[in-house]
Amino acid sequence: IYGFYVTILFSAIYLWRYHVSKTAPLSEQEFELAVQKADKKIKEYLKSKGETIDENSVTVLTASEDIAEGKRIFGISCVTCHNADGGGNVGPNLTDDYWINGGNIKSIFKTIKYGINAMPQWQNAYSNKQIAQLTSYIKSLRGTQPANAKPPQGEFSKEEAPPKSPP
Repeated sequence: IYGFYVTILFSAIYLWRYHVSKTAPLSEQEFELAVQKADKKIKEYLKSKGETIDENSVTVLTASEDIAEGKRIFGISCVTCHNADGGGNVGPNLTDDYWINGGNIKSIFKTIKYGINAMPQWQNAYSNKQIAQLTSYIKSLRGTQPANAKPPQGEFSKEEAPPKSPP
C-alpha cells in the first residue's frame, strides 16, 4: 500500500512541476531542444568540412586551388563524355552559351549532384564542396574555343553580368 502512496506523491510533484509551475520542459519541448542542439552541432561539423554548400547556396569559387581541384575531378569523371577541353563528346559542349539543363551555377551544380537522363549522379562520389569546385571549373570553361567542339545544344543562357558598383 505504501507503493501506492508513493505513486500518488510522485504524480502530485510531477503535475506541479511540469504542468502548474512549468519549471521543467515537457517531453515534446525536450525533444525540440535536443533537435535544435543536434542541428547546431551538425551545422558546425558541416561548416568545418565545407559541406554547407548546396544547390541553393552555391556560388562560383574563384580561388586557384578550387579551380585546380575542379579540373582534377573533371579529368577523372567528366572527360569521357565531355572531352578534356569541355568541347563535348557523348555529352554536350560545356564551353558555349547553350545549355540543356540551365547554364547558371545553381543549375549546373544540381545537374552534377543529382544527374539527369543518362548522366550519373555524383552526390555519392563527391562532397558538395567538390561538386562546387567542379561546377566552378566548368563555368571557367565558358568562352574557350576547343577544337572539334560539338555544335550548340539546348537553350541560349545569357551569363548575368556582375553588378556594377555605384560611382
